[in-house]
Amino acid sequence: LFALVTFRAAAPGSPPVGTFFDYSSVFESVGIVAVSLVVLIVYYIAQSPELLNLAPPSDDRR
Repeated sequence: LFALVTFRAAAPGSPPVGTFFDYSSVFESVGIVAVSLVVLIVYYIAQSPELLNLAPPSDDRR
């Protein structure tokens, strides 16, 4: 996500915000990353509590 801003700043002539370059690549890429993050958070929250148990497995080999 942070690399997108650097990529935009490295563009030839460093175009002003709101140009076609922004709408065709940077804003679209940031939007895709933001939507992916929201989907990932919703997916994680929707998991059943048993699947989210982060405790180490018990040693039942005795």
